[in-house]
Amino acid sequence: VQLLAAGALTLITQHWRNKYARKFLPSDAAMALVAVTALDRGNAGPDYVYGLGVPRVKEACDLINADVTAGGKQIVRGQVRHNVTLEYDMVVSSSATPLRVALAWLDLDAAAGASVTLVNDLDLTLVSPGGTSFYPYSGLTNGVGQSQTYQWTTTGPNRRDNVEIAGVDSPQ
Repeated sequence: VQLLAAGALTLITQHWRNKYARKFLPSDAAMALVAVTALDRGNAGPDYVYGLGVPRVKEACDLINADVTAGGKQIVRGQVRHNVTLEYDMVVSSSATPLRVALAWLDLDAAAGASVTLVNDLDLTLVSPGGTSFYPYSGLTNGVGQSQTYQWTTTGPNRRDNVEIAGVDSPQ
């Protein structure tokens, strides 16, 4: 599985370089690309068996192509300051196609022995025109048993990960 992921990321990186004037694929963008285009397996959302899912090279490259065509409006990178909220509007062309959005960032190292290892907590929330909020996968809860095999993710505000994935099955 690790070789599949490494090979997939190599192909995605090469496509990025071909489309963006030989620039290297930033690691935060790579995390978001894989997270938003991976084929989910097992329990819904990230899990201990499949991680973010099975990488899909074609879908990731299609997203890169769509970003180039849209003038950089499909893959948005930027900076945020402390206590600042950034909002991005998007037009959904079809409610028949599920919407997936990822937020990924490079975080600082936490202090040795820190109980919370996420230093910068960014939060992703999708809000429909009608005001309904859709939250990212937010962490693991115990299922039938107490081992990690029986844990799955739920949705809600995410306070632990530097990659957040939110989705809407039938966007408005």
